Amino acid sequence: MDDENKCFSKYLVIFVDILGSQRRTDFSELYHINKIFHREFETNQKNDLDHTVYFRKIYTFSDCAYIIYGFKEGIEDERKKLGELFSLNYSRNSFFPKN
Repeated sequence: MDDENKCFSKYLVIFVDILGSQRRTDFSELYHINKIFHREFETNQKNDLDHTVYFRKIYTFSDCAYIIYGFKEGIEDERKKLGELFSLNYSRNSFFPKN
């Protein structure tokens, strides 16, 4: 790959972990919690809107998740406002506690 084809983009990446799940020994309880955890992220992903300047990808595994926000391809630089991406994320995700 030559230098002309290299590019970097800024993303907002959030890592979420269910604390205390390693200490759980009841498989049914752990399965129930993980099922709710994954379902909430899947539901949240379905709420994404096509007309926005950003995209969101959610990857879940075990009791953890990565949420990745970035700007869609073809969006002009003047429309890429990283600060708004941060505040949008905070306001749209119900799993972040509000003060």
